[in-house]
Amino acid sequence: FSRSAILHSNRADLGYILAQLAVQFAILGYSEVSSRLISKLNNYDARIGLGTLTRPLWFLWYIIDFWPEGELEKMHKEVREMRKEENGEDVTPEEIKNLMIQNARSYATSWFWPPETLPRMYDGRPIQESTHLSPHLWPADDSRQICAPFHAAEAVKSILFALQKPQERPYHYQPAGSSSSDISSGLVSMLDFAIQLDRIPGAGFGAEPLAPDAGTVFGWVAKRLGEKGQVEYLAQSLWAWTKMKDGVLAKLIGVDEIKATALIKEVEDAVDERIRHGRVRIPESSIRETLDQIEKNARMNSDAVNFYVEIHAQHPPTLFHPPASLSLIHEAETRLDISLPNDYKSFLLLTNGFGAPFNGIIFESELFKIQDVHWIPEDQTYFSELELDIFDFAAGYPLQDSSIIWPVIGRSLVIGTAHPENMFLIPPTKVKEVQDVVSSILSPQEGDPDLRVSQDARRAVKNMVEDFYGSVDRFLELEWFVVRWVSGGAASMTGFAGFGDYLREVAWKGVEGRD
Repeated sequence: FSRSAILHSNRADLGYILAQLAVQFAILGYSEVSSRLISKLNNYDARIGLGTLTRPLWFLWYIIDFWPEGELEKMHKEVREMRKEENGEDVTPEEIKNLMIQNARSYATSWFWPPETLPRMYDGRPIQESTHLSPHLWPADDSRQICAPFHAAEAVKSILFALQKPQERPYHYQPAGSSSSDISSGLVSMLDFAIQLDRIPGAGFGAEPLAPDAGTVFGWVAKRLGEKGQVEYLAQSLWAWTKMKDGVLAKLIGVDEIKATALIKEVEDAVDERIRHGRVRIPESSIRETLDQIEKNARMNSDAVNFYVEIHAQHPPTLFHPPASLSLIHEAETRLDISLPNDYKSFLLLTNGFGAPFNGIIFESELFKIQDVHWIPEDQTYFSELELDIFDFAAGYPLQDSSIIWPVIGRSLVIGTAHPENMFLIPPTKVKEVQDVVSSILSPQEGDPDLRVSQDARRAVKNMVEDFYGSVDRFLELEWFVVRWVSGGAASMTGFAGFGDYLREVAWKGVEGRD
């Protein structure tokens, strides 16, 4: 938990942080805390798209029959969308149950299951009637709600054998992804089966248990909660929630209730402050101070240092370049036929171009020398026709039910490129287009088609604007934006309220131990 991260978070980041915290509190048995966090998030902006993170919590709300504000409506909407025929009838308990079963099966498709090349063995003995299809994935019309004892036990033993250290068995099978993710999902799969076994009368009795019981597997899981994917996969098990709701994991890891209560108050106070007062802006600093901090981050942040070690490369002696002269800047303005923003010119007078800055996670694109700055070429419509998503609509688009056409990047300046990242300076004419659309949404005139925008959507847009630059009035005074576009499978766009704002955010995020 980082109070600073919550207070400084934009709309998308706030949603991500709250979703993660809600899941973490929930798996430890703090259902009410988790519910309050999701309710706060939905009341702030229910359109933030966090289904992949929060949908597993539907299992918990279903089991305890208590839903956070806004979540029951989301679930009912999904059920209606699944119906073969459109109808406005109320959602039935049977439909909800079927959705939960379908979601549980869907999650299980991503869990580890030993490949056909690996014999099903346990303690050096073959497991009879071996199947190469995980019992999680039996046909959807299978009427069994609980695996037969033998099949559940076989599944647990098969996974356990496959995930043992390679040197402890002769088959030399190494799960993909260096096994960390496979171990996380494999343990959850084992747990899912083990809980089913516990619910079958007599299944665990006899001279030799059919498989490790749920308590044993929970103990293994508890020791790995900090490992890659463990919490995420754990939240995907419908059966695991039947136990986690009662705090089984909290007991296993020895949660201190006094400390937990204090932490919960700190988290909720920070969230309430962020929602009530808006995003805290990163402290102002001069361009020189900001660049010095960025260079320090690249040299001192252990993740940045390790990057160069891993690729066996020397760290550049400095990110700074020789400064540009005023005459060189004037020549560029003449060539580009535009007056560049003052913060960008201040940057050029300190360094004509800049090495790749470290943003706390990865290195960003180097920034061009002024001689190399250019307009997006007319034939590169891939870039010019990108929606100018400075508000991160990927986190939840509020205008899908309106006739509004959002501006595209259009004719903008390219100031840095390093595949898959591109940096653009968005000129005043294009900024004005965005401001005009925002104004029409927040203060529509009589007869304006934007009057059809819902109050919920207006509130969402207002939140976005305030997150972006503090207030609507301040936003409408901006002249330039900076946009970072990352292409590829995880394509994303991030907007900044000017060049100095971009540099300060990179500098702030790159400080190790800041939170």
